[in-house]
Amino acid sequence: MDLEKRNKLINKLIELLKDKDRDTREAFAWALGELEEEKAIEPLCKVLLEDEDPIVRKRAAEILGEIRSPRAVKALIVALKDENPSVRKAAIEALAKIKDKRAIKPLSLLIKGEKNEEVKYKAEWALSRIYEYNPQNPLKALIEKLKSIIYSEKNG
Repeated sequence: MDLEKRNKLINKLIELLKDKDRDTREAFAWALGELEEEKAIEPLCKVLLEDEDPIVRKRAAEILGEIRSPRAVKALIVALKDENPSVRKAAIEALAKIKDKRAIKPLSLLIKGEKNEEVKYKAEWALSRIYEYNPQNPLKALIEKLKSIIYSEKNG
């Protein structure tokens, strides 16, 4: 596909992210993700933070994780506070895939205050992935220390 046709397709898919039908929004978010297009990151972040349907927000987080762009990190961090645990878990998984150190503190805070055990476990897992990757934090012992600090503050 030539560049002009690709750009027209991407613009049309972005436009369809505003469709009234949830299944349509979810399908076109997925299609954008398949193209792994940087131009899609901002509209997908908007969907993640503003769509009324948690299924669509979850899909947007998953797609942002597949694209793995650091440009999505801020929106994914905001999504850690989503009311829906499935959206929070998808945002956590996306942050783990991107492995950006900006996610360390928000994930740590999430672990400290999260009531949903699955979400908490997923955040712990994501931290371990980020720490393994981050050359500034090569010691896995830091993860255990962080966990002990979080849990001692929570229980003490």
